Amino acid sequence: MMPALDNAFSDVMYELEQLRGLQLDLPGLQLRVRDVDRALARACDELEGKRRDPLVLRSAYMAVLALGQMLDGAGSHDPRVMHALDLTRTALDELLDTLEPYVSEADRAVRSVLLCGEPLAAALARLFSA
Repeated sequence: MMPALDNAFSDVMYELEQLRGLQLDLPGLQLRVRDVDRALARACDELEGKRRDPLVLRSAYMAVLALGQMLDGAGSHDPRVMHALDLTRTALDELLDTLEPYVSEADRAVRSVLLCGEPLAAALARLFSA
């Protein structure tokens, strides 16, 4: 993988491993992680080959976004779990930031709505006023 993507993905994987150690039950977590892994491998192949196929890069961004959305609703009364979740979310944000230059403004708006709490109406207004 490219260094920036590799570092960001390694951070995500490390933090997710910490969650597993805390016995947090997140159905589908392993499936989402495998989706991200496959999508990032394809994205890195594209970037290293200089092709930059927007569909492949968008697919990677959306796979990471789906994992982020899954974790966004997760919570716990255990402070250790909440800390691990916060660190994982931060690592996912860094991974999305790394991929962001390769996706459209509409894709960035989806992130803003799903993970940052921006109202859909505001995101649409921003998209259509540009």
